[in-house]
Amino acid sequence: MALSGYFRINLLIFILPFLVVITELRSLASDVPPTLFHLAPDPSTDLDFSSYAKLELFFREVEAKLPPKVRVGLYGAVHLKFTPLTQWDGEKADPTLIGCRDEATHKATIELGVKVDQAHISMNSAILSDVLAGKSYARKLNCGKGNLYDVALETAVHEILHIYQDSLKLNPADDKQFKKLTGWKDPWFFGSPEQKNQNRSRSPNAHAFANIDETYAVNGGKFLTDPEFACREPALYIHFKLHFDYTPFAEKSCTPNLSIRVFDQMTGQFKMQSLDPKMVYQIHYLKADRGQEAVSLFGHSMIRIITCDPEKRKEPGPECLNDIGHHIVASYRANLSDVIPDTLKGIMGGYPSQLFMIEFPKIIREYNREEMRDLISLPIDLDETKKEQLIYKLLKDYWTYQGKYSFFTGNCATESLDAIQSVLPDTKAQSMWALTPQGVMNELESLKLVEPALAQSGKNGYYFKSNFDNLDGNFKWIKQQAIKYQLAPKEALNSGWLSDADSFFSNTNASQRQTLYRNVLSATEKDSAHPKIKTAARFYSLEDQIQLMNSNRARKRIMGLYYEYIFGGKDALTRHFGQDGDKAAQLAEQLKALQSEMNTPTLGITQGYGIPLEQDGCNPSGNGREATTTASNLEDYTKFMQDMAELLKTHNQDLIQERKEIRHNLTYFGDEILSDEQTVQTGQRSND
Repeated sequence: MALSGYFRINLLIFILPFLVVITELRSLASDVPPTLFHLAPDPSTDLDFSSYAKLELFFREVEAKLPPKVRVGLYGAVHLKFTPLTQWDGEKADPTLIGCRDEATHKATIELGVKVDQAHISMNSAILSDVLAGKSYARKLNCGKGNLYDVALETAVHEILHIYQDSLKLNPADDKQFKKLTGWKDPWFFGSPEQKNQNRSRSPNAHAFANIDETYAVNGGKFLTDPEFACREPALYIHFKLHFDYTPFAEKSCTPNLSIRVFDQMTGQFKMQSLDPKMVYQIHYLKADRGQEAVSLFGHSMIRIITCDPEKRKEPGPECLNDIGHHIVASYRANLSDVIPDTLKGIMGGYPSQLFMIEFPKIIREYNREEMRDLISLPIDLDETKKEQLIYKLLKDYWTYQGKYSFFTGNCATESLDAIQSVLPDTKAQSMWALTPQGVMNELESLKLVEPALAQSGKNGYYFKSNFDNLDGNFKWIKQQAIKYQLAPKEALNSGWLSDADSFFSNTNASQRQTLYRNVLSATEKDSAHPKIKTAARFYSLEDQIQLMNSNRARKRIMGLYYEYIFGGKDALTRHFGQDGDKAAQLAEQLKALQSEMNTPTLGITQGYGIPLEQDGCNPSGNGREATTTASNLEDYTKFMQDMAELLKTHNQDLIQERKEIRHNLTYFGDEILSDEQTVQTGQRSND
């Protein structure tokens, strides 16, 4: 009997704390004034005392995640009910597979929560046991970090944000900056905003693409519950910090991935470069003048990031304008799948639009030398926060964006302007509208965000003149000498190979050009106004341009054969390469993998969302991601280039021989320049 009494006393001592906690929680819940927001269980909830206490603790944690601005904007009790919700696949699904992105587990996605009305939320009863188990004992997710308690917490916050939207009549579609940050655009005539991004693989939740309200709740929920949001969606993180006037986590628990992969012209390999905002001096609007082809009739819009050389500079400053080799250009382009761009496909949105990160020297080569187009680069007037946010927006688009390219509705100008507007909350800035690169410049100038006078002044770093005038001037001088000294037949001068620069580039061979040089040199050797060094330099510049054209023809021939293989199979290559058809087909497959690697930075990364982090399988210090395929392995890439060169030597003798002769001419003209320079210097020393 004594033992039984002793047992009852100990049992009472054991359960007393639980009774106190339950009583206190019920007291707290009942003491909340009816006008103040608080979470409460639905009246139909049937749980024992212990489960009720655990549920109340969950409610308090949800409330603690909400910014004061949200709690003040809500009214009264919001009742939460756990109930079976419709499964998206119509079958019972495993909640631990939430977040898995591969096809095998995609169907396991289930509906987690829904806002019933302003005072009621329903959550899937499949995760009730995890809420009651608590964070330490809830089931872990099969894909990614966290467990189902974290999922429940995020789901509750997500649905409360929907109630917050309705309470304040907050329409995310009215926030033009938010729309630009998240890829929504207004329809041409009427209707709801449309999502530009066709790439769903890096979204935190498929619901985010349903409509802009879901985009707000999904990302807002992540902002408030996921410490990694600051690294995965840094541009949106800055936006939500200002929007809620709130910082959810005191310290970052992650390291942001600031890396991009660029092609190194010197080594012929890919390399990683950092876009650290702390080492960016300015961000420029970069415009290429109109070109000759249909796709370039209006020019091209780009964004130039003035990144400083970390080995020379400790902090950003005007001298970083000279670090051209470290500048990166963000260029929204059509990811072409045709050798010759199809104008109709471009008009109808038949090509995907992606953001390519390109080294500025390659852009100079492409536009100034290959296409003979001027470049104008103007600093955009952005404060440090906006500059940082724009870099993050571009990084996000680089890793995750794939839209539809259209000449008239989704081109380089509209995409570049959208990116710039994504960091400008000002109403006037959001009213900017343009369809052409010049239109973008005019809009930016109207708000004093750029100063075109900088380019007009010819200052270094703002205006990059094409090579056309230089080449055209050199050709005209050579033609004048040919006319003056009768060095070419009239037919050649009037309508043949010496009639204009294009004919000279296309219809002469290396031997002809070297002979012409010797004849011009012989005719002008007694003219002190035209020393040999100047004559040789003129011929060298033209020969260098011809070498560039030869390289472009070789590249187009390779790509032409590649696309013949894509559409015609191995037989198409056998017609060109004969018994080497199998080898050519194998190289074509490797090139296909390389293209996929270059155009899809997140290929093979199935974990996480937004900008990939190291734990997702991304290797910021290496090749963007772990080298898991032949295409991403630099050794295999180098071998591919060697094998391709060997194959072309056998089957493209015309181009190979032409290249040898061009290089011989360049060496010859170069030696002529050096020899005359040494003669001049020797004469100067003799005079001294």
